[in-house]
Amino acid sequence: MTRLFITILAIHLSVFAQGQFVLDESIELANNLIPTSFGVADYNNDGNVDLAVGGSNGRIFQGVYRNEGGSLALDVGLSGIENGSIDWGDFDGDGFVDIVLTGVTVEGSGMDQVNYPITHIFKNDNGTFTYYETDIVGIQGGNAEWGDFDSDGDLDLALIGSYATGENDTLLILQNNNGNFIALDVPLQPISGNLHGTLSWGDYDNDNDLDLLVSGIGSFEGSYFRSVILKNNNGVFEDSGIEIQGKVDSNVAWLDYDGDGLLDFIQTGEGDLYDHTINLSKNLGNETFESQSSTLLPLANTSLDVQDFDRDGDPDLVITGIGVDDGIFKTKIYQNSGGVFVDMEEMIEGVWGPAHFWDYDGDTDFDLIIGGIDNTYNDFVAVYENTYDIHQIIDFPEIEDKTYGDASFPLGVAVSSGLDLDLDISGPVSVNDDIVSITGVGEVSIVASQAGEGDYLEAIPVERTFSVKKANLEVTADDKQISENEEMPDFTVSYSGFVYDEDASVLTAEPIAAVEAADASTPGTYEISVSGGIADNYTFSFNNGILTIQEVLSVVEDNIKIYPNPATSEIQISSANAVSLEVIDLNGNRLKHLPVNSRIDISNLPNGTYLLRITDKKENTLSVQKLIKH
Repeated sequence: MTRLFITILAIHLSVFAQGQFVLDESIELANNLIPTSFGVADYNNDGNVDLAVGGSNGRIFQGVYRNEGGSLALDVGLSGIENGSIDWGDFDGDGFVDIVLTGVTVEGSGMDQVNYPITHIFKNDNGTFTYYETDIVGIQGGNAEWGDFDSDGDLDLALIGSYATGENDTLLILQNNNGNFIALDVPLQPISGNLHGTLSWGDYDNDNDLDLLVSGIGSFEGSYFRSVILKNNNGVFEDSGIEIQGKVDSNVAWLDYDGDGLLDFIQTGEGDLYDHTINLSKNLGNETFESQSSTLLPLANTSLDVQDFDRDGDPDLVITGIGVDDGIFKTKIYQNSGGVFVDMEEMIEGVWGPAHFWDYDGDTDFDLIIGGIDNTYNDFVAVYENTYDIHQIIDFPEIEDKTYGDASFPLGVAVSSGLDLDLDISGPVSVNDDIVSITGVGEVSIVASQAGEGDYLEAIPVERTFSVKKANLEVTADDKQISENEEMPDFTVSYSGFVYDEDASVLTAEPIAAVEAADASTPGTYEISVSGGIADNYTFSFNNGILTIQEVLSVVEDNIKIYPNPATSEIQISSANAVSLEVIDLNGNRLKHLPVNSRIDISNLPNGTYLLRITDKKENTLSVQKLIKH
């Protein structure tokens, strides 16, 4: 049986005070209505979120209220229920959300009145509801929830609850097969009745299918309560073996409260030791959850809902129930502040009954509806408008380090409100219409902020830093060639690697090319080295060049002739004193040393232009002649 506090320790009247959630006295539901369940959805696709309510107003009641821009009109009555649940979902994929109801309903009156549990599905056909015949067992004191666990595009159904007094509760996972709901095997069942179990779909292991968290399985009499995560393994559900505190009279909900991308969960209810703690369990990954300490007030017979009511990007809570220490009905709203739930101490009427976040006025924030019995034991339903200013979240991706010369790039910063951002820029960049251009070298800091405007609070500034390093400039000494005893030339360099159409004019000091040779140096080759240079935005890498000093040959006779010239394979020399000749290329390299005879073979010389140094027997230079070989 449901375990209630028999003695109420105090009668407490909450005082309505001005807060961030403000009572909207214009919203009225059916007279004398004591709600036991709420469900919200836009059932007629008009852009307004409508309301379904189950409960009692002298008789068991179930109504769908049409939201007309913030005012409510009772549109349709369905199967009356109490001690049950409501969940909206488009199970037939026609674009209109259908509804599943569980709980106790009544037929007849007076002595002929019969109470019995139901599970009813009503199909929504463009705003008109029609009972959808199924053979799903009726349940009470639990809940049903839609979820596409087999990822086939249609909604399946899970439910838990009691279907007959004195009998065990039942846990069902029903696969939607073209509108036929087929029960799957589940690895365990409740072993007692009226435990008020609850369940919730969620992909806790991030394998892209829905797993099922179930609380309220066990035996009250045997002090053996159990909660379990049923792991979805390709459509087959297995006991994950994850240790979770067993509770009855419970509520559970998945939520990533710490923003790490893993679903955590919150669990209310009564444990084996008659404790009513509210457990927050952090998902550590690898099939492990860790219970977290929290300041959530222990309550019994709770209702729980999770939404981001302050629009700061993390989930917040509303919890109603009976104070464990004082027996007073309470409504507690907790704001998630960096993973810590802070009691907002809102002056909202405490109730024993359901609470649900609901954007009834269409302003994109979550308002609140609560109902049930208040601390004066009267029926109570109220809607509170959310007047919290909206948090802004700045999305600013990290920026990798850059090099001078890199192309302009988008900053990619935005704020959730869409308002204009202020950018505080320090360092060698400019920003225009979200495009960053590099203007120099050094450390860059960009701080994005939004001071708040209208309904929006000031955003937490976000800073991004990165470095711009110098570009590399390759400097090469130009090769030079002079003749022996000629003055040294001006040594010059060439550049490769200037960016942004720059040239040597941007250098503070240009690199210098130098050689160890002097005007009197002997013929040969000398390395031209490069060093120095100063630049704000460039580093230097150096490539040496070559200075060639060609030997100047003194001539004894200048009337010697070589023929034929140009020549193909052999030549003759018109000098009786000629003994040998040396073949020199135009770079001053000595290639061959040949004896002079009547016919001199030059067939092995590559085609080109050469100098021939003709010498006598004392190796005096008689003449230097140009020869063309072809």
